[in-house]
Amino acid sequence: MINIMDIIKNISRTIEKIPNAILGSLCLVGIYKSIAFLKGLAQIYYESWQSCIDFKKRYGSDSWVLVTGGANGIGKSWVESFARRGFNIIILDIDEKAHEVKEIIEKEYKVKAHVIICDLTDQEAISQLIYQVKGFDISILVCNAGVHHHGDVSKQPIESIMKLINVNIVSTTLMIKTLLPNLLYRSQKSAIIVMSSRSGFASFPYSSIYAATKAYLRILCMSFYQEIKEKIDILCVQPLIVSTPMTRHIKVGGIICSSEDCVESAITSLGRRLETCGTRAHKLVDWYISGKNLDEKAEFSANMIRSQFKLKKP
Repeated sequence: MINIMDIIKNISRTIEKIPNAILGSLCLVGIYKSIAFLKGLAQIYYESWQSCIDFKKRYGSDSWVLVTGGANGIGKSWVESFARRGFNIIILDIDEKAHEVKEIIEKEYKVKAHVIICDLTDQEAISQLIYQVKGFDISILVCNAGVHHHGDVSKQPIESIMKLINVNIVSTTLMIKTLLPNLLYRSQKSAIIVMSSRSGFASFPYSSIYAATKAYLRILCMSFYQEIKEKIDILCVQPLIVSTPMTRHIKVGGIICSSEDCVESAITSLGRRLETCGTRAHKLVDWYISGKNLDEKAEFSANMIRSQFKLKKP
């Protein structure tokens, strides 16, 4: 039978043999890690309790917000969130449902709304947008449109892969490039919100190309921020799993949040910080895995994808 007291005595004798300098160093490391642990936790809860800054004062009381992919999912939640705060809305989407969303927000929030039906894989159509938004004082651009494919890359059609790259990377880059002059030369500050994903921060097995596109968007935001931060606020939103048509309306719960919760949690960071995971649950998971090495992060991500999308190990 194991004698607990003997074990404790052995541990005490071992500690006594450790030089004081080493013991002191270990204590300092422990204290440092404890402070970092508590600081990270405190930051998460502090951000969760923050309210939004005065967006109308910062960006203009009668200005417009343009949301790509605004007819469904997270994009629709961005549309509703800004309309609720009194902003006029431009909904850019390939889906004709955008007209229904326009009617709803005009009636419910008493704001002006405009629809542009556009295929974001058509680069020429994006270049012509500057003429379609002439006369609109666009203060905030929300680059939300995106597509997602998961599974074995070798089994994905080339057309699907190219669509993923064109919508997630090319269209977002060209949307910013097209509207940037308008946003820069306003008398008040402007803002660009980009929907990335935490999958772009670490390896994300079974969604490799998707994760790579989101990593691109994160670096794009970080780089652009250094170039234009005096005139334009940048917010890169990097949630984990959100229940949307893209994720087959997966059941909300645990680390899976609704599109409304994702947006309402993220919007409080606009004008304050460069990036956010959005909800408290997503921040906590991100904080938990941040201390893991790359292999552990990859395994964590892979297990999460397998469980949520019912995938089998290869």
